[in-house]
Amino acid sequence: TGFLLAGTKCVISSFWIVEHECRVIFWTKFYDNLTNQGLDVAETLKVTQVWLRELTELEYVQAFPKEMQGSEWEERVRKV
Repeated sequence: TGFLLAGTKCVISSFWIVEHECRVIFWTKFYDNLTNQGLDVAETLKVTQVWLRELTELEYVQAFPKEMQGSEWEERVRKV
């Protein structure tokens, strides 16, 4: 509620209990969709959920933000 009191138009958060990397991939894609696709928040959420649900294993690994792409990431890409 602090963000709303400070004047933001909306707050989006998650209480999901899922793997850390999945959350990172989801929210990275969500933000990209929200800022670059011209969608509203509800449509962005729906599009991002469908996108994540339909990813292949290779697409999932390739969706890692660059900050997460270390030697472990390179090994996962090779295995896929």
